[in-house]
Amino acid sequence: MYSSLAMMREATDRILGNEVGSVNVAATGFPMEFRHCAVALAWGMHCRVALEDNLRVRRNAAATSNAELVQVAVDLADLLARPLMSPPEFRASLGPWRTSAPAPLADVESR
Repeated sequence: MYSSLAMMREATDRILGNEVGSVNVAATGFPMEFRHCAVALAWGMHCRVALEDNLRVRRNAAATSNAELVQVAVDLADLLARPLMSPPEFRASLGPWRTSAPAPLADVESR
């Protein structure tokens, strides 16, 4: 598991160099989602958690919301002394891959 994350990070740096804004990690299922999240945070990457990827917050407890899964990621970041980014800070970190603001939801729905 960890070697694949390390290879992904090395390949990203080699291929994209300074153009990479950030590397994000997502995994599916419990406990892999949180294990990958912890390793990603420790190595300076970002993680994504959501109910569509994992339905458990603990081995014996189902997650009741995305917020509950996000709280686990927040707790992991705190344990690893990784400060949280605000949404504008995260967008800015995407570098050249994020060049404009998303269309407002109303515009998307009208298409």
